[in-house]
Amino acid sequence: MSNFVVCHMDKYKQADLGGLGNHIDRTKIPKNAIEERVKDNLELVKVTGTLKSMVQKRIELGYTGKRKLRDNAVRCCGFILSGSPEIMKQKSKKELLTWSAKNYKFFTERYGGENIVRCSLHLDEETPHLHLHLVPITSDGRLSAKDIFNKVEMQQLQTSYAKEMEEFGLKRGVSGSNRKHVSTSQYYKYVETNELDAEQILESPIAKEIVGKMLQQLQGLEQIKNMEELTKSTNKNYYERNEREVSKGVKRS
Repeated sequence: MSNFVVCHMDKYKQADLGGLGNHIDRTKIPKNAIEERVKDNLELVKVTGTLKSMVQKRIELGYTGKRKLRDNAVRCCGFILSGSPEIMKQKSKKELLTWSAKNYKFFTERYGGENIVRCSLHLDEETPHLHLHLVPITSDGRLSAKDIFNKVEMQQLQTSYAKEMEEFGLKRGVSGSNRKHVSTSQYYKYVETNELDAEQILESPIAKEIVGKMLQQLQGLEQIKNMEELTKSTNKNYYERNEREVSKGVKRS
């Protein structure tokens, strides 16, 4: 049985936030979601507006730079936090709430609670997961995802996060310098061609290479089929722009 943590980050610009917020808030229920379960989704941060407006408010309060922000500046970093489906799907709601609280505490202590604008627990899909969004404001008041989430920090984050998740039966995938990048579009093309669902993905040969950095594949074949629709609702480059860092040589469970 696979028991890996999932901690995947994407960077979002101003143009991305409207569609992303609609997806998180279920303004339009995606095909892979179970409609009667939407009411079970929970928020760990008080929602005071749209994701876009909450990000903007945090920037107005926390950004002290003198320069006007560029239109293409990264305004929000979004994390998808989860674990191998066979582990996450076995957890009771109480266990998932405890897991969610631990995630929120971890990111609050590491990046500042004031910077976290949303933390949404989605229980309406096959695999429970968290969407956590934070505004990358530095301690000296700059907006810089590049400085906060540099290469060293991303490596340390994966290690530290996996350590915190051990109590939930999850661990980090194999780390090392022998890595490659696989684009999201390439990954989805592979999955669609082979008609795999979430469980089969984990048993496929290429899944062992990417299990440490899974994203939407944990949410089932329907979300994969829904990728084009979601892309159009946000930005035509919404997913094509994102790359996933993957580890080679992960041994079969």
